[in-house]
Amino acid sequence: MKRLNPSTGKAFVKGDVREDGYIFGHYAQTIKKDGYFIEQWNKLNNVAGRKRNNPETGEPFKKGDVRHDGYKFKEYTKLVKQDGYFQECVCSYQ
Repeated sequence: MKRLNPSTGKAFVKGDVREDGYIFGHYAQTIKKDGYFIEQWNKLNNVAGRKRNNPETGEPFKKGDVRHDGYKFKEYTKLVKQDGYFQECVCSYQ
């Protein structure tokens, strides 16, 4: 079962905000012992980050771009660093 949003009486949808400031992401496919799906909630600052721009293009990094340190950009994570930018996933350049 999906737990219902007390303010709407309907299942939570992506973007619903709890009273403690967390934002609903999605229901997981795993069901807990109480019969409800596991819920994914995010802190507000984890969805309000900025993407760092590739200095060569002036646009946010895209998968496959090579950074100045030789690492190949893979993706941005949902985590926001202290400086307000999303954390970047990279792999070594081959």
